[in-house]
Amino acid sequence: RKNKYTIVVGQPSNERHIVENTITEDSIYILLITYPILGFLIWLIVGKALAPVRKIAYQLSHRKAAFLEPVKFNIFFGKFSNSQNKILNL
Repeated sequence: RKNKYTIVVGQPSNERHIVENTITEDSIYILLITYPILGFLIWLIVGKALAPVRKIAYQLSHRKAAFLEPVKFNIFFGKFSNSQNKILNL
């Protein structure tokens, strides 16, 4: 050996378990709080994004079978240019 001194570093295992349990509990609490909030926000965003589809489905479900006029998209989506209207009404 080149050195005559040996340095031993140690930590009691119960202290490691206490730190581990604290970190795990904190992570679980964060997940239990954030997941429901994120789920609710996603539900609102997707619901808002699908509102025009819901309106069109409602309009189509209240039509008579013989009524074959195209659905008017500008009622639900706002004003479109002539080229956009041509594409939507194909």
